[in-house]
Order: sequence, then structure tokens, then C-alpha cells
Amino acid sequence: MLSKVRVFQALTDINQVFRIEGAGIALQLQAQAQQLSSPEQETQIKQQMQQIQTQMASDIAVLTDEMTTQMITEEQEMMQGEDDDPLIRLKEQELQLKAMDMKRKEEETDIRVGVEREKMETQNKIAQDKMESQEDIAQLRAEVNLAKQNGKKKR
Repeated sequence: MLSKVRVFQALTDINQVFRIEGAGIALQLQAQAQQLSSPEQETQIKQQMQQIQTQMASDIAVLTDEMTTQMITEEQEMMQGEDDDPLIRLKEQELQLKAMDMKRKEEETDIRVGVEREKMETQNKIAQDKMESQEDIAQLRAEVNLAKQNGKKKR
């Protein structure tokens, strides 16, 4: 946080210095332009002013880039030091425990679903066997009744 404030202040100072220097140079060039009456000399002075402004903008961009790079480096160094924070370690452990608990619950749910599926399959098998058994019993009764009826007809 302090490095950001420091960088911002440095950038502000640089900007002010360039504005002051740029204004001074611009005033000097304008005074020269007023003293000279030739249009060629005025054009040269305007070109010099544009070159100076371009150079100042370039210098500001370079300094801004350097300061930003420095700020990022300092921020990364500060962040590396925070890896040893005990609160962060505790939070990481808490998250790991929650993940393990969620995995355990998922596995338990999978086991319950498997047990329920087996139970339903067993019940279906029992019901199927019961129906087949009842069909077999009905078939045997029908055969017995037919046999009885055929036995009465023969007499």
C-alpha cells in the first residue's frame, strides 16, 4: 500500500517537473518566434516545440513504466512474504477439511444408492420368483383338475 502511494507521488512529481520545464521551454520558443518575423523561422520553432512535447511525453511514459514495474515488483515481494501467514494456512486447512468432508459424503451417498439399488433388484427378483411360483402352482392345479375331469369321463 505504501509503495502505491509512493509511486503515485513520484509520478505526480515527475508530471509537474515536465509541465514546468515544458512551459519554460515553450515560453522561450514563443519569445523567439515573436522576435523573428520570418515564417520559416516560426515553422522551425513550432517544429521544435512539437519535438519537445513528443520527447516529454515519451520521457513521462518511460518513467511511468519504470515506476509501475517497480511497484509490481514490490507488490509481488510483499505477496510472497504473506504465504507464511498463519491465518492463511488455517483457512487453507479448513478448505481442505471441507473438501475431504464433501468427498466422504459423496462416497457415502454412492454406497447408499448402491445398497438401495441392490435392495430393489432383490425385491424385484423375489417378486418375479413369486409370480413364477404362483404361475407354476396355477398350472399344476389346472393339470390336476384336467386329470380329475378326464378320470371321471372314463368311468
